[in-house]
Amino acid sequence: MINTADREKTRVELLEVVADLRRSISRLEKTVAEKRALEENIKLYKTLFTETDDLAYICDDKGNILFVNRAFERLTGKKPEDFILKPFAPLFDEKTVEKAMDVYSRTLKGESPIYELAFKDSGVLCEYRNMPLRGEGGKVIGVMGIARDITARKAAEDELKRYKASLEEEVRSRTLELKKLSAAIEYSVSI
Repeated sequence: MINTADREKTRVELLEVVADLRRSISRLEKTVAEKRALEENIKLYKTLFTETDDLAYICDDKGNILFVNRAFERLTGKKPEDFILKPFAPLFDEKTVEKAMDVYSRTLKGESPIYELAFKDSGVLCEYRNMPLRGEGGKVIGVMGIARDITARKAAEDELKRYKASLEEEVRSRTLELKKLSAAIEYSVSI
């Protein structure tokens, strides 16, 4: 038979076990809530990168493409799966690949350049914003960035420049005509 002291000791031990279990359940609930929040954040980031009209890209330190979003195919005319784990250089012609490689190596050295290049096959002109991709300890392990299609904007800027030049020529021509007319009027008044 269990005496009262042993019974009380067992009751206290059971209460301690129950308290420990409650603390463990609370920690597990917190961990599950944190995991759900992280999963939701990952889903939001994934949506941001996949749904944007701009090209998002990540390359390793050797220039191989690790990630591109769905804008890649629209801007380059190429299938993403044909370039994953392969160099980005074939996307550019001989002239622009030199600039791309120069900017890429500057980014690996820690710079965050902004530059313009057109894709070889599609001719789409993009403004690129590279950023160093850093691993543990802050070491640069690759390049990530965004490329925005600026083809239409550049065409509009060029049209605006042509229009401005045309207007400036028109002003020069009219000014010359007015000077000639003014000189003729002055001459006829002085006679």
